[in-house]
Amino acid sequence: MAIIASVGLVGCGDKTSETAQVAKIEIDFSDAVVQQIVALRSKRSESGADLATLRTYLALENPMHRYTAVWVLASVQDTAMIDDLGKMLRDEQVSIRSMAAFALGQTKHPRAGDVLSAAFQQDSTREVQAAILEAIGRCGTAEQLQYLATARPYPLKDTLLLEGLALGIYRYAIRGMIYNEGTEKILNDFVSNARMPPSARFVSANYLARMTNIDVSAYEDVLLNAVRTEKDPNSLMFWVIGLAKTQTQQAFAQLLNTYGQTSDYRVKCNIIRGLQYFKYDSTKVFIYNILLDSVNPHLPLVAAEHFYRNGRDADALQYLAWGNAHQNWQVQVVLQAAALKNLAAYKVPSKNFISQKLIEQYNNSAQLYHKAAIINALGNYVWNYKFLSRELLPLSDSIAVPPLIQSACAEALCEIRSSEAFDQALGLNRQKVAEELNGIFRQIIEKGDIGAQALVATLLTNPKLEFKAAYPDYEFLTAASSKLKLPRDVETWALLGQAIDFFKGRDLRPPYKMPTYNNLQLVQPDWQIIQTISPKTKAIIETNKGNIVLEFNSMTPATVSHFIDLAKSGFYNNKTFHRVVSNFVIQGGCARGDGWSGSQFCVPTELNPQDFWQTGAVGMASAGKDTEGTQFFITHAPTLHLSGNYTRFANVSQGMEVVHKISVGDTIRTVRIENQ
Repeated sequence: MAIIASVGLVGCGDKTSETAQVAKIEIDFSDAVVQQIVALRSKRSESGADLATLRTYLALENPMHRYTAVWVLASVQDTAMIDDLGKMLRDEQVSIRSMAAFALGQTKHPRAGDVLSAAFQQDSTREVQAAILEAIGRCGTAEQLQYLATARPYPLKDTLLLEGLALGIYRYAIRGMIYNEGTEKILNDFVSNARMPPSARFVSANYLARMTNIDVSAYEDVLLNAVRTEKDPNSLMFWVIGLAKTQTQQAFAQLLNTYGQTSDYRVKCNIIRGLQYFKYDSTKVFIYNILLDSVNPHLPLVAAEHFYRNGRDADALQYLAWGNAHQNWQVQVVLQAAALKNLAAYKVPSKNFISQKLIEQYNNSAQLYHKAAIINALGNYVWNYKFLSRELLPLSDSIAVPPLIQSACAEALCEIRSSEAFDQALGLNRQKVAEELNGIFRQIIEKGDIGAQALVATLLTNPKLEFKAAYPDYEFLTAASSKLKLPRDVETWALLGQAIDFFKGRDLRPPYKMPTYNNLQLVQPDWQIIQTISPKTKAIIETNKGNIVLEFNSMTPATVSHFIDLAKSGFYNNKTFHRVVSNFVIQGGCARGDGWSGSQFCVPTELNPQDFWQTGAVGMASAGKDTEGTQFFITHAPTLHLSGNYTRFANVSQGMEVVHKISVGDTIRTVRIENQ
C-alpha cells in the first residue's frame, strides 16, 4: 500500500519550467464540447452518471476539455472513477492534476487515498502536492493521517505545502479523525511559529475552533500571543475559541479585554461562545451585561443562548425576569426557554407558570416566527406535549395549521420525548405518556406534512426509545413514504427510508442519497442564460433591511442559470429568511418558510476547492448531493468546512452590512437580475 512515508522529504524540485504546465485553465462554457461534458453530470439513469462517456473525454487532446471532465467528476463523486482520475494525476497540465486530486478526495474512499499518496511522491509541483495533501484529508486512512501528523516540517517559504498540510489534518478532523499528534503538529508547527504563512495559520485557527475534545492547555502563551497580535477579524474570531479552550485565568482576562477592544460583532459572538469553557459563576455578570447591548442584535441573542445551554436552576427565574423585560422578541423567548429548561424537574408550579405565560404570548402573537420560537421553548417541559399535540393535530380538519407551526410542534414533541428529563419529570406516568406520544407520532407520519414527518422519522431511529416495540407493524412508514413526491420531498423520503431500515433491522441507508427512478434528470444549465452573463451581471436581493448585491461564480453554470430563472419568474418574491445563525449564515428561499420545502427540480451539485474561504459566500442549501433546489444561504464569515460539500454560486459584492442585519422572518421582497 502506498503511504506518505516521507512526506516531509519529497517534492524538493519544482516542475514549473514549461509555461503550459503552470497556466491556469479557464473553462469556456460557450464551447460545444464543454457543454456536452457538463450535460453528462445532469443526466441520470439507474446506474447513475454516464461514466463511460465521461471517461472518453478524459483522453481528449484539448486540455480544457480534459479539465472540464475532471471538474465534473469532482461533483459526481463516483468511486468507479478512482483509477481513471489516478491517471489524470499524471497529466502534463498542473491545473488538471490539481483538479484530479480534488476529485479523488471527493470520492471519500480510502483507495483514493492510496492513489493520491503514490502521486505525491512522484509529482514535485507545489500546487499539485498541496492539493493532494488536502485531498488525502478528505479520503485517507488513519495510517496516512499518522504520517501527515508526524511529517518533518516544510520550509517556511513553501506556503502551498504548509497550507496543504494544515488543510489535510483539518479535513481529517472534520471527518472525526483526530489524533493527538495531529493537534500537536497544528500547535507546534503552525500556531507557535508566527512566521508561518497567514493562510496556513488561518487553517490552524479554524482547526482549534471547530475541534472538540482537544487539549490545548499547554499552549496558553502561544494562543494568548495569537489573540493579542491578530489584526484580521476573520482569523481572530477563530483564535479566541482556541484560547478559550485553555480554560486559564489569563485566557479569561484576555477574552474579556479583546471583547472590549474589537468592533467586530463576529469576534464578540465567538468570545461569548468561548466562555462556555469557564466556570459559569465567573462569566454570568459579563454575559448578562451583553443582554443589555442594543447596538447589535446578534450579541444579546448569543448571550441568551449561552444561558439556555449553560444555565443553572438557581438562576432560572432570573432568566425569566430578564426575558420578560427584553425588547427583542427572539432574546425574550430564548431566555424564557432557558428558565423552563434549567428549572429543576420538581419545581412543577414554576414550570407550569412559565408555560402558561408562553402559551398566552403564543395566542396573542400574529408573527409566525415568534409563534414557532415559543413552541420550541415549550418543548423544554414534558407536560406541554398536550398543548403542542393539539396545535399540531387539531380536532377539526377545517383548521389549517401553517407548515412552520406544524414543523415547530413536531420538533418540540421530539425534543420532549428524547429529553433526558422525560422519565424523571413524569415518574409513574412515564409509560402512559410514552404510549400517548407514540400514538401522536404515528398520526404525524400518517397526516403527511413533510416537515413534521421528517422530524419524527429521525426520532424513531433512536434505539433508546424502544419504538420497535411500540410499532410492531410499521407499514404506516412505508405507506407514508409511497405518497411522497420526488424529487420535491427527497429529504423526507430519505429520513423515512432510514426509519424503515431501522425497523427492518438493516443498516441505515446513507442519508439523502438521491433515488434512481424513472431515469431522473437533473436541471441542465440554460446555456442561453449563461451566454448573457458578464462580469457586470448582478443579482440584487431587495429585503426589508436593504439591498444585497451578488456577483455570480462562473464555475456553477447549472446553479446560476436556475437561480436567475427563479428570480425572473418571481419565485423569491416575498419569501423569508427562515434561518439565521449568528456569525454563520442567513438562509432563505423556502416556499414553506421552515426550511423543509423541496423543489420540482433538483439542481446538480457543483463543487470547487476552497469555495467558502471568504465572507459573503452564497451557497445552495442541500439535503445531500444533487438535491439543491431553491434555498440559498449567505455566510457571515469564512466557513472552510463547507468547501467541497456545498455549491457556492455567488459572492456578495455589496450589502454585507445588510446581511449582518438580517434576522429570522425578514423578507426577501424580490430578486432582480441586472446586466449593467
